[in-house]
Amino acid sequence: RFTSDSIHFRSPYTYIVNPILYYLKFSNVPPNIASNYISKCRQSYDEASRILIITIPGRIHDSAAAQFAFEFQRAIVQANLKGRAYPTGSGRVEGNMCYEEPDGSWIPSTPPPTDNTWPSVVVEVAYSESPRRLHLDASWWLANSQGTVKVVILIVVDQERAKLTFESIINSQPIITLCNGRPRFQPVTRQKVQVSRPPGGSTMPVTCVPAEPLHVSCEELLRRAPVPPETDADIPVQSLIEVATQIWNIQHV
Repeated sequence: RFTSDSIHFRSPYTYIVNPILYYLKFSNVPPNIASNYISKCRQSYDEASRILIITIPGRIHDSAAAQFAFEFQRAIVQANLKGRAYPTGSGRVEGNMCYEEPDGSWIPSTPPPTDNTWPSVVVEVAYSESPRRLHLDASWWLANSQGTVKVVILIVVDQERAKLTFESIINSQPIITLCNGRPRFQPVTRQKVQVSRPPGGSTMPVTCVPAEPLHVSCEELLRRAPVPPETDADIPVQSLIEVATQIWNIQHV
């Protein structure tokens, strides 16, 4: 049987005041249990170690993913890429002896994708999760996909302050080839944009540092060179601010 190695949650009494539930971590989980018995849960699984992690996202976590997906889809349309990339949400992707379920993802429409197609762009959100866990997720996507995932966008929501951080992670270029002929994928931060607002509520000014769009190239999204009038699906500063303010309204910060 499998056992709960560690369960991270607040006590029932604290839960009433501050209802944050992080994740459940189980050890010695057989693959058939992980893939079938708990298939409806948001999870990641490593077959080699038989460790199953079930994420329990809350409203703020899911709202951040949904709001960003809406703004990114608008950017895709404005870049003349409508119908050329499909939003695939948190659809599960199988890696080498393990799998992951992102908070958001997009797949090129050509060639026609299958259940095993890796997305080109992935979104991961951290609210109760640590930023370190998010960077480990980004490394997993870039390495296990063998470079097929081009960009991982991390969204970190501050629990106490009105602050969201958007970070794009890519593989460093050029990709290094090891002596055994296998590529070595090294994740690097390409861009980091922080949207914040001082205490005082919605009347306070919002700042975006640096004040630049979050870049996603057409070539990264579609995994091919652009054909005019196709262009890059950059998410404008105003869209990033819109995502942040929607989340702050839910957080009441």
